[in-house]
Amino acid sequence: MLNLNTGSNQAGNYGIFGNKISHNNKFCPPDPEEDTPPLSGIGIAIVNGHENMITGNLITNNVPSGDSAFSGGVVVVDFGGGIEAPFGNKVRGNVILHNQPDILWDGSGTGNVFAHNVCQTSEPSGLC
Repeated sequence: MLNLNTGSNQAGNYGIFGNKISHNNKFCPPDPEEDTPPLSGIGIAIVNGHENMITGNLITNNVPSGDSAFSGGVVVVDFGGGIEAPFGNKVRGNVILHNQPDILWDGSGTGNVFAHNVCQTSEPSGLC
């Protein structure tokens, strides 16, 4: 699942809840025409999105099968390009297990919250 702010649209204020997201392991090569990086092993990605609520989801076994720009059960990142960094995203009350890692946050933006999730691994550590 991808929530992507490209700058030409607003990717925010979505409720992502009650989903079962598992085994998203297929490798997607980079696309120079679209300026997209190689991707694999992502459950939910919030890329420069804002004010999204991710709650009550079961996110498991999302492991990259090739070199990927980023991967994880839940990924919150700033992809640059002069677009506002992700802010105000809430990741609460999810089961996020056996991903690589379970939660990945690049530390960008403000007001992003990771709380009350069942998970084991995070980058940076301490989000589980």
